[in-house]
Amino acid sequence: MIGAGLAGLSAARQLAEAGHAVNVFDKGRSVGGRLATRHTDAGDFDHGALEVHPKSDGFRKLCGQLVQAGSAIEMTKSRSFVGKPGMSDFVKPIAMGLDVRTEVRIDKVQRDADGWWLSAGDETFGPFATVISTIPAPQAAELLGEYLDDAGALNRVEMAPVWTLMAAWDQLPMILPDPNVFSRLTWSSDRPGREDKPLLVAHSRPEWTRAQLEIERVDASARLIAALSAPEPLFAEAHRWRFAWAEEPLGRPFLTGADGLFVGGDWTLGDTADHAWQSANAMARAVMEQSFPKAV
Repeated sequence: MIGAGLAGLSAARQLAEAGHAVNVFDKGRSVGGRLATRHTDAGDFDHGALEVHPKSDGFRKLCGQLVQAGSAIEMTKSRSFVGKPGMSDFVKPIAMGLDVRTEVRIDKVQRDADGWWLSAGDETFGPFATVISTIPAPQAAELLGEYLDDAGALNRVEMAPVWTLMAAWDQLPMILPDPNVFSRLTWSSDRPGREDKPLLVAHSRPEWTRAQLEIERVDASARLIAALSAPEPLFAEAHRWRFAWAEEPLGRPFLTGADGLFVGGDWTLGDTADHAWQSANAMARAVMEQSFPKAV
């Protein structure tokens, strides 16, 4: 399993519960992917997805289970769910008990007579009977394109980039955000269970981000603060989501390739956490319906 966001973990959990031996690899420091929380000396920032909105019955059931597990809170007014205490905590019960290895960037995938081999630098893992990838479509195309039946479909997926500003002040500042720059601004006081600190998460618009995509983080932070017309913050940091969400999704829940290869994620069906779960559920079912040995 390549990717330990909601899609990867959900597929891994379903397969593990069906008796498959599952190994999960992720380049990040922790699980969750874009369900992310940044811990800083200034406070904690949910700098990725700010909540999830269940549409399907299956994902709604999962959200309810996570509330019971204490890792999510239901926001009845908006009919959404948030992680408790932060968005990265949303998926932790799903990951519990799984063999998850973080800070492992899979940079090469090969198949031979013994099965699939995954490489991260000088380290190689395998052989595996099945590979499931839930990384963004452009990364999947580069890593796995040669093995896919319809690799060209990945090139038709369009993903939006976003710069996210995390900023803190000692008291609530007056700001005048440029609507041409920002798509959403959220204060810490809007987050359940958080202290009433003047912490801001500001997401930029994809069209603005594309023009600033390759600048340094410190420059992105400065430009975003300037676009807020805000006083100098005590803390400011920018994070680039190069593949934040799908503007043009694949249109089907996953792609397949050489024996035992599945590629999916939220970008297959749309741009939400529910879409990620639907893709994961479809891939897990497809693996279980086929006669692969129980090693993923």
